[in-house]
Amino acid sequence: MADGSAFLTQEGTAYTGKWTYAGGRINVSSESPAYKASFKIISLSDARLVLEYQYPAPDLSKVKYTYAPKK
Repeated sequence: MADGSAFLTQEGTAYTGKWTYAGGRINVSSESPAYKASFKIISLSDARLVLEYQYPAPDLSKVKYTYAPKK
């Protein structure tokens, strides 16, 4: 949301918190339940947002998320 609030669901758990932007990354945090994540912005346009998330150790695998506005 434009006011910095964030709503997301990851692996079936819903989180409500805040987001910030810094250094080409979107950082999301929630207190209840506790959650923190940082997404690298790959591309951003009016039609599409592509983010990359790197899972913490031990595997360090990366996942790309693509978002588009509802039509």
